Amino acid sequence: MSKLLIGLTGGIGSGKTTIANLFVDLGITVIDADLVSRDILNHDQNITKQLIEKWGSGILDSEGKLNRRVLREIVFNDIEAKRFLEDILHPLIREKIKQMAFEAESPYALVVVPLMFETHFDELVERVVCVDLEVEKQIERTCLRDRISEELARKIIDAQIDREERRRLSDDIIYNCEDPVLKKKQVFELHQKFLKMVNHG
Repeated sequence: MSKLLIGLTGGIGSGKTTIANLFVDLGITVIDADLVSRDILNHDQNITKQLIEKWGSGILDSEGKLNRRVLREIVFNDIEAKRFLEDILHPLIREKIKQMAFEAESPYALVVVPLMFETHFDELVERVVCVDLEVEKQIERTCLRDRISEELARKIIDAQIDREERRRLSDDIIYNCEDPVLKKKQVFELHQKFLKMVNHG
């Protein structure tokens, strides 16, 4: 059981997965909130039923499973739809993350939540680490990775909390620099800090 739950956040394309994997290399359990959410959406028939009642069977793919792309378009363009989905999903995601953190065998566990502050998931963790990157680099990486237009990438970033505000609200910041050695150094220093926190209660 982990004695400490640390949050990891950052804007789209900031490199959260890269940083999270460096913590994995140090033997730390990483819980990805997006994967938890996906798992719940794929396997909870009760949620599927509620969403079909709300938006119709058009949200299903040819195999009868939830079409995440269609769902994303619905909630991205309608704030009320977004709230409806979050009200159903977030309590279940929180409970699952708590359970996974409790079962983790590393001294502390890391939970990756892209919208940490927007969805108030920071209330669930002891500290928040922000993976920081310039907005222009975020856009470049997101367009390349997700094969989307620069316009859409900017739209997604604009819908997220401002970079400076995210930095201000976070307890620790890792700058996702190009230098892999420096990146590892930043992660290792935080790792040592968190281990000290665990050992000193």
